[in-house]
Amino acid sequence: MTKQWWPLVIVVLAFVCSGCIVLALGAGAAGGYAISKDEIEGFSDRPLEKTWRVAMDVFNKEGAVESADKERFQVVALIDESKVTFSAEQVSAKSVRFRIQARKAMNLFPDIKLAQSLHQKIMKSLSSA
Repeated sequence: MTKQWWPLVIVVLAFVCSGCIVLALGAGAAGGYAISKDEIEGFSDRPLEKTWRVAMDVFNKEGAVESADKERFQVVALIDESKVTFSAEQVSAKSVRFRIQARKAMNLFPDIKLAQSLHQKIMKSLSSA
């Protein structure tokens, strides 16, 4: 009987030791996936242009947009003294991937909390649109 539990114990320990327990529990999807110390990646089933417009609206409400490239679906904004970079791309017929990078203190330090907050606001706006 104890031999049957070893594979489960090993899998659980692997998740805990690697820091992936949040993903194993499903909490990673709620805040997007951190792909680096300063960048969040999210996915949307809304059209690419709609996702970009919603991001622009959120960034204008939260701070100031410094530059926007509609052809490349990229935005650079200054929010709470952090430089925020947004990019979006169509990854399938019905899926858009977007990334939000936030850096503070003259672009020296990551601001993952701001990136997560902006991701949540964009997702909330997309779901109500």
